[in-house]
Amino acid sequence: MPRNGLSGEKGWETFTTNPEYFSRLENTMAANHRTNVNAGKRITEAIYAPYLRLDAARLFDGRLIATGGVRFERTDTHGEGPIINPSLIYQRDAAGNIIRNAAGAPVPIATLASLAGTQLAYVMRGAKAERTYDEFFPSLNLTYHIKENFLGRFSYARSTARPNFNLILPGPTSPTKRPRPGSSRCKTPP
Repeated sequence: MPRNGLSGEKGWETFTTNPEYFSRLENTMAANHRTNVNAGKRITEAIYAPYLRLDAARLFDGRLIATGGVRFERTDTHGEGPIINPSLIYQRDAAGNIIRNAAGAPVPIATLASLAGTQLAYVMRGAKAERTYDEFFPSLNLTYHIKENFLGRFSYARSTARPNFNLILPGPTSPTKRPRPGSSRCKTPP
């Protein structure tokens, strides 16, 4: 029975006999690389939080119940994000200085728009950041029996808010005019 539409067998035959029909354009592959590098962020976070609680019941002739405690919290984070540095597309000498041609222009290894240039300038998880911080968080809850069927309550707690991961992940874009201090790969001419 004849089928209308695409044939898997014919598609495979065309692919094996003419693979160039299925190749991707270089600018598409460069754009895909940039997207993958920018999306390749990673973070790990470990939180350690022991808690000590104390209860004091029936103070003031059994009219006050107190519950209090303190939590010690330590947070360790390790993040990785992209480095985007367009100056990495230029040839460099052994000292890390950009090589220039007779006209004084930097000599590129590849253009930034090409796949090779994009792969040089966009470094997957090249930026790394670690941070550790800790703090104490006390809390107190009081319940006072004003009358047999009327209670007064007071509560206090100290807490913290955490930023979204995208705000703490590393991902600098290195300037092309002024390198970061101490970075030999980022040296550029004045």
